[in-house]
Amino acid sequence: MKYIHFFGCSYTAGDELTDDIYFPWKVGCKTTAEYYQKRVEHIRFHPEFDYIKYQEENKKKAYPAILGGINHASNGASLKENILRIVQLINSDTPIDAIYLQIPPYLRELYITEDNEISSLILNSVEVTVARSYIEAKISTHDKINFIVNDVLELISFYSFLKRKNINFGIISFGIEMDRRRLALAGSPFEFLISELDRVEVIDFKNYLNDNSKSSRTLGYHGLSLYTRNT
Repeated sequence: MKYIHFFGCSYTAGDELTDDIYFPWKVGCKTTAEYYQKRVEHIRFHPEFDYIKYQEENKKKAYPAILGGINHASNGASLKENILRIVQLINSDTPIDAIYLQIPPYLRELYITEDNEISSLILNSVEVTVARSYIEAKISTHDKINFIVNDVLELISFYSFLKRKNINFGIISFGIEMDRRRLALAGSPFEFLISELDRVEVIDFKNYLNDNSKSSRTLGYHGLSLYTRNT
C-alpha cells in the first residue's frame, strides 16, 4: 500500500460533488448564486443534516480517492493551515510515501481556536461568523498585495523545507490561483517574487481535467469539473 497524502481546500475536498444526491432541487435553480444560497441555508438551518458525513461522501468522489490517496483537505483551508497540517503529519508516526499540496485562494488566514483546533478565516467571506471585527479591520486596512506577498513567501519557504526533508511531494494548482498571484505581483514593487515563484515546480491540473462539455459540471462557485480524463 502506498501512503500518498493530499492537502488543499474545497477543490481537493471535493465540495459539492455529491450535491446531486443531497440537494436534488439544484436542477431547478436558475443561477449559481441562487443554488449556492439555498445550499448554504439548507446546511445551516437543518439540524438533522449530517455535514461531516456529507464532507466524507464528497471526498470519496474527489480526485485523491480516484488516485488512491489519503485526503486531508478541508473546505475554506488557507495555505498556512495546510502547511501546518503537513508539518504536523511529518512529525507524526504516519507512513508517508508522498505529499501533494493544492494551492488554495489567497485572502485566507490560519486561525487557531480557543480549543487549539486548526482552522482558517476566510477574509473575503460575505458571512463572517468568527472574529468579525478583526476580519473587517484587516480587510479595510490591507491591500490584496499584502496577502499575496505573504502567501508567496510561505509557499517558497515551504517548498525549500520539503526539499530539505527529502520528501516526495508535489504542488498542485488548478491554474487560476497561481495566475492570480502572478498577475497581482506583476508591475508591483514585489514583481521580483514571480521569478522565485516560477522556481516552484507545479502540477497544473488544468491539463488533466475533463474538457468535454457534455460530461463536465459547474459546481457552485467552484466552476470547474473535477473529473480526470481517462488517460
